[in-house]
Amino acid sequence: MYHKYSQIFDNSSLIQNNAGFVDYGTLPVNNQVFYVAPQENSAMDPPDIPSPVVNSEPTTEPTTQPTTEPTTQPMRSEPTLQGSGKVMDGKMLPVLDTQFNLREICKQCILCEDHLSHQEKMCRDCIMKHLLALEGLAEEAITLDKDSKYPDIVSLPSDFRDIQRFWFSGEKTPHECSQALRKIRKKLMETTFPVIFEASCSTGACMTK
Repeated sequence: MYHKYSQIFDNSSLIQNNAGFVDYGTLPVNNQVFYVAPQENSAMDPPDIPSPVVNSEPTTEPTTQPTTEPTTQPMRSEPTLQGSGKVMDGKMLPVLDTQFNLREICKQCILCEDHLSHQEKMCRDCIMKHLLALEGLAEEAITLDKDSKYPDIVSLPSDFRDIQRFWFSGEKTPHECSQALRKIRKKLMETTFPVIFEASCSTGACMTK
């Protein structure tokens, strides 16, 4: 193991080796043996420069998000009509009442009659849509009539299927089909129109009040 030393002095001269450095060991001077001791901070030694300390961990300032109060909008319900004629919120129409279905049949008849009666409005898809709705409402009305209070409506689904066939096959003119629908509507409209204004429905369910 070797160490570098800067300057070696004796009584008479300066011994230097390797540009001012000698190897560790013994050095004879004036027939005497001297041990070479290290000299620190020699002018030949490079100064110790402390290495900069770098913080590898990034410092981040905590960010705070502004808090806002949640805004809630009140829920709105569809209004329904009452017996007094006023509009009240949060009430259902009597959808489980047979008469309500018959009233819906009248509405679909009116729309389908309009398509069948005017050449400019004879949309094939629209006519089929209303005819199918009429058949479905009639079938549901029979199902809702648990006490068989309305025996005359039992034939309604078959009547609407006949009108569908007359129109689709061309067996009858659109005007004739429109008149057949009008005849059914006139029988139902007068008695079913006020059902949504009554205090109670025929089934006692889904009342408007």
